[in-house]
Amino acid sequence: MSMKSNRIARTDAAVGGSNGIPYPAMITALLPACLKLHARPFGFSLSLSRESNQSQLILAAVAELVWCFWFLQMVVSFITRLLTLALGYAYPAYDCYKTLERNAPQMEQLRFWCQYWILLAFLTAFERVADFAVSWLPMYGEAKLALVVYLWHPKTMGAMHVYDGYLRPYLAANEADIDAGLLEMKARAKDATAAHLHTAEAFAQTWFVEIARRVSTKMQVAGDPAGHQAR
Repeated sequence: MSMKSNRIARTDAAVGGSNGIPYPAMITALLPACLKLHARPFGFSLSLSRESNQSQLILAAVAELVWCFWFLQMVVSFITRLLTLALGYAYPAYDCYKTLERNAPQMEQLRFWCQYWILLAFLTAFERVADFAVSWLPMYGEAKLALVVYLWHPKTMGAMHVYDGYLRPYLAANEADIDAGLLEMKARAKDATAAHLHTAEAFAQTWFVEIARRVSTKMQVAGDPAGHQAR
């Protein structure tokens, strides 16, 4: 009976007795790092007493870990976007400016930067259209940052390889169809614009006539109030 009691006591000590003390080693290690963080966005905070049971402690620790992971992910995403703007747009634009404003611009370098901006324009357009499908992918921002650096970095010259190997052959093979589609889109846009302008003109004319009629009626009433009352 004594040995059984000792085993039960050791089990209670390992997982926490009825009063919740001592706590498991893992929870004890997690709580100081994750719990008691009272300065939170949206006023979120957790405070557990020593009487809390083990399941409550585990749930609280998991909630804190999820919040910490979310906050860290937001910080990393913000830093990645800043780096993408700096390394994908600002620095290439400045380097392109320096190449363009030289006394004797290097045509190969100018051609390289044209290739880079063409690829970046296609990438940006694709990202805007397919944002709902690709933005949630893990490490998407980091992969985009690595891609833009790969495209312009002098050691990789990725823009030249991607443009000459993939984009230019595709555009050259479909150039006639693309031009025909663009002409059709321009014609449709022109017709739609003309139709909308005609509708807006008719609406404005009707509105102006109605306003003029109301103003004229009010002026007549104000000039001859007795005659208006008699009628």
